Amino acid sequence: GKHVVDMHLLRHIVFGNFSNMLRAAAFVSSARTRLPPISRSRLLCAVASDGATKPTLRGVIFDMDGTLTVPNLDFAEMYSRAGVDPSEDILAAIEKMPEDRARSAQAVIEEMEEEGRRTLALRPGAAQMGAWLSSHGVPTALVTRNTEATVRSLEELWEKAGAAPFDVTIARDSRGG
Repeated sequence: GKHVVDMHLLRHIVFGNFSNMLRAAAFVSSARTRLPPISRSRLLCAVASDGATKPTLRGVIFDMDGTLTVPNLDFAEMYSRAGVDPSEDILAAIEKMPEDRARSAQAVIEEMEEEGRRTLALRPGAAQMGAWLSSHGVPTALVTRNTEATVRSLEELWEKAGAAPFDVTIARDSRGG
């Protein structure tokens, strides 16, 4: 089942806001679990404060785009169609727009994200890593700027491919915490 998330702890763990989020972060303890080769380039390991000499995996937080899924959104087109300068955070820029312009820009994002859900694909090896983590009792979480609808699409692909459900998911439109 899903776990309650301590948002203060989560913010501390990912070192800032979602736009600067780590692609994936792994927590470590004194257990001796080795990572499968596919995960080494995608995980950031940190030594727990228990004095362990060999860092080991206690849990993994994933992002979606480019980490678990093949990037499939044309962000240059999205920014252009939404009327946002590419040097700005698109969501923050839309919040500052007049209401009618913001509604139009948000519609562009929703349209493009809907197409992204239709063409969503897992990166090679992603589901196998998820299955490996589950088989070793390693909790997983997904934290993303994508929407809950996109997270549900990913979860369908993820579980269909044989990976266990995420223990926690947080999307940009998630409630609670």
